[in-house]
Amino acid sequence: MKKVINIILVLIIFIGTSADVNAISFGEDDLDILWLNESYDRVRPFSEGLAYVEKDGRCGYIDRQGNIVIPLIYEAQPGGVFTVVSFHEALVAVKKDNMWGYIDRSGNEVIPCQYYNVREFSQGLAAVQNDYDSWTYIDRAGNQVFSSDMAWEWTSPFHYGKAVVSTSRDGIKKAYIIDKNAQETPFPEYLYSGQSWSVGRISTDEVIMFSIDDDYGLLDKEFNELIPPAYDDIYVGFSDHTARVELDGKKGILDFEAKQVIPAEYDGLDNFREGFALAGKDGMWGYIDADNQVAIPFVYDDAYSFSEGIALILKDGRWGILKNPLIKQARGVYTSGLRLEARASEEIVSFNGQKIDGLEIYNIDGDNYYKLRDVAKLFENTDARFSVDWDNARKTVSIKKEEAYTANNLELQGSNSRDKTAFISYARTEIDDRQVILDSYFINGQHYYKIEDLANLLGFNEYWNPDTGTMEITTD
Repeated sequence: MKKVINIILVLIIFIGTSADVNAISFGEDDLDILWLNESYDRVRPFSEGLAYVEKDGRCGYIDRQGNIVIPLIYEAQPGGVFTVVSFHEALVAVKKDNMWGYIDRSGNEVIPCQYYNVREFSQGLAAVQNDYDSWTYIDRAGNQVFSSDMAWEWTSPFHYGKAVVSTSRDGIKKAYIIDKNAQETPFPEYLYSGQSWSVGRISTDEVIMFSIDDDYGLLDKEFNELIPPAYDDIYVGFSDHTARVELDGKKGILDFEAKQVIPAEYDGLDNFREGFALAGKDGMWGYIDADNQVAIPFVYDDAYSFSEGIALILKDGRWGILKNPLIKQARGVYTSGLRLEARASEEIVSFNGQKIDGLEIYNIDGDNYYKLRDVAKLFENTDARFSVDWDNARKTVSIKKEEAYTANNLELQGSNSRDKTAFISYARTEIDDRQVILDSYFINGQHYYKIEDLANLLGFNEYWNPDTGTMEITTD
């Protein structure tokens, strides 16, 4: 049999699956479901407040209320690991006249449809295919960030400042880890021992999925075997250090010591997300808890994992938006009761050319989130200043552009930040009294947002400089 070595380095983020969930089950009458009036051929999970929908070969996006906010005018996007149907950093890839570009959440085409293929934006960069044989990276303005001689045959998105690429040199195809200065670190030679091989995404955990002769296993970052290559498939998602495995057509979950977490008894299974694992059995879908108990009944014809507190489900030909029943009110702010690990980021930041210390920045799920009040403090004496207030009665973060910022003396205190616990925030965010849909997390009593989202809505500039390894924030 032809040997295949598939190497995928993936980001693993701790999501508490049992600390806040005690074998709770929910009947259909207990669930909050918004049934959509429109019928769709295909949908995808919510990301940054919007979800991909497809009908009759065209696609667009709906909001959390099921309203079409981006019309179904773009070519339907194919499936696959790197399908970019979800918004990332306020942009999503779309296809028009068989070429790819990017639109924002208002449907504006911000990067023209001129590429043969694309990846999603991550850490300010996206991989794009300029021709059929060459991939490189662009920034959010559409500028190519590396010199023209830095191109590869395959690329992955950046996570934690690194990405995986592969290319042929001197007639030999090899894989490399690159940083944002395009410095390459080659993979060990013995990983090419099979007749063919491929590589995938990278994470700070440097967990590697691999296969030999179509048998899949898991390696650690030193290439020590964690799970032996004995499975028909294996996948590691954003979970609590577990891997979904497939054996003889059935799926289960193992931990990184190859110990069983969920037995391989399901026809379909996803990793745990927001307290539940999506599972399929006998043609129907439902959700299980960490003890392998049915938490939400297997009554759906199709379904997706929870994302941003909601999941898309299909029943009797009709799609619905299911609210995560574990969401609760915490500390007076609407959050998920489930804990996520927020890792203190070491990202270097400059403001109008000056290096800034003390910013509280945490990496969650592969993206950096900035404390809102730290950002407001940076801009307080500029024309781009904005105020920040909390309306407890309405559970709303209120931002007013061009208004003076009132400090609370807790800004820019993050020089010695440590990893924290984060909650998904379901508080309303308003800018000049208009609601905006943004990814937001609640950490230690403060709200955190992506800097690129704030820049896009508040009118300042942010740019990742690969030459200096610095996030540059400017008022110009």
